[in-house]
Formats: sequence, structure tokens, C-alpha cells
Amino acid sequence: MIENSQNSVDIHTSSASSQQECSVITSSEENLYRLLLPRVLTEQELTTHGYPRPCGQPNKAEITELYPTYGDTRRCHRCQMSFEVSSDGVYQTAETCRFHCGRWKPVSSGHFKKMFDCCGKGHKSLGCKKAKQHVYKNEISGVYEGYMETMPLNEENYKFNVLSFDCEMVYTRFGLSFARLTVVNYKLETVYDTMVKPSADVIDYNTHMSGLRAQDFIGVTTTLQDVHEWFKTNINADTILIGHSLNFDLKSVKIVHSKVVDTADMFSDGGKKPGLKSLAEKELGKVIQVTGKGHDSAEDARCCMQLVQKKVNWRE
Repeated sequence: MIENSQNSVDIHTSSASSQQECSVITSSEENLYRLLLPRVLTEQELTTHGYPRPCGQPNKAEITELYPTYGDTRRCHRCQMSFEVSSDGVYQTAETCRFHCGRWKPVSSGHFKKMFDCCGKGHKSLGCKKAKQHVYKNEISGVYEGYMETMPLNEENYKFNVLSFDCEMVYTRFGLSFARLTVVNYKLETVYDTMVKPSADVIDYNTHMSGLRAQDFIGVTTTLQDVHEWFKTNINADTILIGHSLNFDLKSVKIVHSKVVDTADMFSDGGKKPGLKSLAEKELGKVIQVTGKGHDSAEDARCCMQLVQKKVNWRE
């Protein structure tokens, strides 16, 4: 299980050591912090990109979706078909989902023709994968409950910590829900890695992306509240959090945080945001997120940290 994996921190047994690791701030980390500070997203960018923002009410956050859905209509995250789900998470549409699990990419360098790298078929082809039903992200703008806002430290306890984190997601009847979370420090060391009990009934474990299966959750008791307790102890409002399209992760973990460096924005080209897989290959010479094998939140978090370190020319 993830909680007991090497170099991981189990919130139930090792929170003290985790706190110590995250609190040790060196001059090298402070230097990285100062280099990244100008790269932090502005308040306008956070709002525009759908990050959870303070709304003046305790334990709540406001989210403005770029492409919101309305009422009971949802858009399948895989095949893009519309379907109906009631406000209490009951599916009103029962139909098979056909989708491509790979990426839409050019056949070869310099060619305009594209195909899905999962099966080699074209854009209008029938999906090569089949699922029992559609799945969705929650894309309704509004004020949501259950959020935790990171708090500032006083000047005496100020920390220049820089952390990168990534989540693996499953689909529940209420949309995407995080099921594994990994946090790494600027040395690329894992300081927190835990499986999390999904907050609602799981519709699809999203195995081809998350790498997770039903059996992985046997015995998992860590909840969202446990994760919030870890954040309260180890992350403050001045921590720089790094991730790729981190708005999805922060929404899923229900955290309001303002000092964010998003690699999807940092490396965007003319408004087009690159995927982490292509960035890792182009900038770091690494092959990650191999189609069909699922993602690894620890690997993705380390890649994000390495990408920003390279971008600002930081060396330890």
C-alpha cells in the first residue's frame, strides 16, 4: 500500500517526521523560493483558470469554471457526450461510453495528419475502449463547502518552503475525486504519499490514467479531513505549491491556496498549454505516463519540481 511505501509518510504514524522534513529550510531552498516568486500566478489568473478562491465565508470557496455546465447536464470527460446526472449523484442516463485512452498527436514529425496513440485511429473513429457508463468532472461554477484555506505564519516562523504535489483521480457519482496524493520537496524527496478513501461511491477507477484499482483501497482509511490536517501542519499561505494544472488537484483536495506555480502556464506557448508528458520528454528527456500503464503521482510531482528548477536556472 502507498502509506507504507519507501520514502513515504503515513499521516497516521509519521506526521511528526513529515513536519520536520517540510520545516527544514535551507539557503538553497530560499534561493529557489525567491526565483519562483515572480512566477506565481496572479489573483486574476487563479480565478480565470478555475482555482478555488476565498469567498468571505469560513470553510467555503468560490470556483469560476472556464467552460461550466448547467443544471443536470454533464459532459463526459472521456468521449465528450452529454448525459444527465441528478443533484444527488444519481445517473439519469444509462449508456455505454466509447472512448480513446491515448493522446491525439501527429503521425510523425512535420505531418499535419494526426491519430490517437492508443490505437492509431483517426479523430472521428469509434473509441477503442469501452466503459459501462460516462464519467465527468464537476464543472459547475459556484460556492462550495468543505474547503480549507492555508494560513499565513507570523514573521518569526516564516518559511521559504517550496513543494510540488500531484493527485491521482478516480470518478465518483459526484465527479472526479482524488484517491492518491504525493508531495515532494525541492530535493525531489517524497514527504507525503498516501492513498485516500474516495468521498463518494466510485463509478470508475480510471485505471488507465490513475494506475489505481479497487483492490488498492482495501484497508485504506485516510480521509479528506486527515489530508487537511497534514496541510495545516506542513503547508502555510506563503508556501509555493508547484504542479501541472494544479487547479484540478486543489479543487479535488479542497484547498484554497494563492502562491501557485503551474507548469502548464509556465511552459504555455501562445496560450496553448502543453501536457506534462510532452514537457517531461522535451525539457527533461524523461518518458512518463506511458499509455496503458497509468500515471504515478510521485513521478509527476518530481517532474514538475524539476521543470520549474530548470526554467529558473536553479542549481543546488
